[in-house]
Amino acid sequence: MLRSHGDYNPPVMIDTVMGVLDEESREVLMEEYFPQLAEQTILLCTTSEIRKDSDYIKLEPFISRTYTLRRSVEEQKTTVDEGYFGVTLNID
Repeated sequence: MLRSHGDYNPPVMIDTVMGVLDEESREVLMEEYFPQLAEQTILLCTTSEIRKDSDYIKLEPFISRTYTLRRSVEEQKTTVDEGYFGVTLNID
């Protein structure tokens, strides 16, 4: 709404959107929705939602940064690693 009524293009944040979708709906999101969503989109997901071997590859041209949050229950802390669950971003 803000974007259509002014020159403000707010960031969009989406959390765990893919878990309940069928394959056809996932494809539409990966190929049509996410690439056009906003100039700054933050997806919070797991590897079962954005699969490294298929979904991530489709989104990678539109990604500027990736991070993996690793939670240690024993230490009661979360660390931040660069990359998407071990996959480094290809920036050409």
